[in-house]
Amino acid sequence: MTKSRYDGRELDSILKLNIGCGNDCPGYFVNIDIREDTPADIIGDVRKLPFDDGRFQHIESHDVLEHISHRETYQTLKEWFRVLKKGGTFRFIVPNLLVAFESIKINDYGTAINIIYGAQDYPENKHLMGFTPYNIRVILETMGLKIVVIQPQNLHIIVEGRKE
Repeated sequence: MTKSRYDGRELDSILKLNIGCGNDCPGYFVNIDIREDTPADIIGDVRKLPFDDGRFQHIESHDVLEHISHRETYQTLKEWFRVLKKGGTFRFIVPNLLVAFESIKINDYGTAINIIYGAQDYPENKHLMGFTPYNIRVILETMGLKIVVIQPQNLHIIVEGRKE
């Protein structure tokens, strides 16, 4: 039985996973983050999840995947999808490199630097991978996932889909 480190609630009945939650830890998710100073239920490396195969019906990750090395992106996603049930859904939000390139064209280097390199306001906040709507689609479809939505929105790309 997995319990939250703060409120003692049992996590085994929660079927949604929030990967790299930071300080945003809704109670209807099992929340995992690498940083000790967050209210996450579980402190751990999101590249190696401490859950059984097919444990969750839904996984979310907002502004996390870009912090994983480009050399580890595919393996990390494999790990994330390992814990997702067949037919389960996912929602990711990642920075959009195309916005960074457009920002450079108009001399908005602050936006470009933040998208490309991350805010770097704490040790883990560095970007090690970049995404465009095209490359995130290719990566996920190569893994056999069904993409339902790829939507550029402001500085980000929202990706929603299903594990078939």
